Amino acid sequence: MSVYLRGKSYHYRFLFKGKDYSGVCSGCSTEGRAKEYERSIREKIRREAETLSAEEEKIRQNKTIRALVDNYSYVLTGGKPITLVEAYPLALQKPSRREPSEHIARQKFRYWNDFISYMAAKFPEIQELAQVRKNHCETYVRYLIDHGRFNKKVEFHVRSGKVSYTGKYTLKNKVSGKTIHEIARVCKEVFRKLQEDAGIVYNPWDSVITPRWEQTDREIFSEQELMLIRNGINRTDELSVFCRPLFLVAAVTGLTEGDICTLKWSEISWATRMIFRKRRKTQADLAIPILSTLEHYLRSLPRESEYVFPLHAEMYLKDASLISYRIKRFLEGLNIKTVKEFENRKAISIKDLHSMRHVFCYYAGQVGISLAVVQSIVGHMTQEMTKHYMSHATTRAKQEAIEKLPAFLVMNDSIEIPCADERRRLAELAYTLPMEQVSLLLRQVI
Repeated sequence: MSVYLRGKSYHYRFLFKGKDYSGVCSGCSTEGRAKEYERSIREKIRREAETLSAEEEKIRQNKTIRALVDNYSYVLTGGKPITLVEAYPLALQKPSRREPSEHIARQKFRYWNDFISYMAAKFPEIQELAQVRKNHCETYVRYLIDHGRFNKKVEFHVRSGKVSYTGKYTLKNKVSGKTIHEIARVCKEVFRKLQEDAGIVYNPWDSVITPRWEQTDREIFSEQELMLIRNGINRTDELSVFCRPLFLVAAVTGLTEGDICTLKWSEISWATRMIFRKRRKTQADLAIPILSTLEHYLRSLPRESEYVFPLHAEMYLKDASLISYRIKRFLEGLNIKTVKEFENRKAISIKDLHSMRHVFCYYAGQVGISLAVVQSIVGHMTQEMTKHYMSHATTRAKQEAIEKLPAFLVMNDSIEIPCADERRRLAELAYTLPMEQVSLLLRQVI
């Protein structure tokens, strides 16, 4: 029974989840009112039971501090869910100290896309940034080490004049430790930029270990190779003519490929014979003196655009790799080795137009230009560039320089000290005489 009359009062009694509930139907003088009262009591108990069950489930889910933080991450950070797919475009909208070039931006996107493609295949349940854990990142790095990039299919688009071509190829080589480090750095950067927006309590890439890698130094051109380049750029074929201004300018300014291609007439001061501009890569201010031979060459060029080299500027701004590809073809046509081969790994560039910056530093040191002046011209000097600058010293020059060391550094001969015994005796007295006598002696001497 649920409602019954006992004496003059109606009572209720029912079972809910195995527990007996009973009591007086207060203020009920009819059976109908008593049944309504019983239903309200039953509904109240049901709601209380559901609330208690939900709280118990929360307690069960939040048994650890980490689980508690994860379950309330959006409340703690004020963030909202951001999917892996939409993360990179959102990260691009965040301010950066230095805006990447179009080429670097595309490369970063490929790195990020490789990571999210791996996540979609291996961990399809992970859809949001805040769901990614350190173990996901570590398994991805392990995959890169063992198998190379996850996305093996690469599409490319080449355009030359009115002819364009789209192709595909498959990556077969593993990736270097440096590339793995760069991929991890890009992924870490995306998580860092969106950390608050995505409700990420901690960046899962922060403590991920990537393999060690050694920097492969870019080599400078030998004198014989410089002669080959000099003769090569004076040929009349299309490729040589294209490469001529790049090598001519790089050799006497130390400018990079991008800075030469995008050099503007407004950045040349004929009155002071200087080039004033900012480096594309670092935005560092450059003040480069113009050699008389370079001035003569620049004055001979037609002014068809705001850019000194309009063809190169258009090509570089569209796809910088088109410039690098032509330089590589030109150098290899001179039988100059441009890459270093590795087994099961992509070859790396060791000689290209950037090598001319190192050549510039080397010969600047050879003619006695100070390190500070060279550094102000090229914008900055890496350890590798400084090494080339310092390596101009020959063995004889080093021997001559070492002879200029002060005589007091030569310690293989003993130097006779006059009155050595008396000086030694005075030193001993300083530690044995009473303090009053020491003070008296000092007043007499000083």
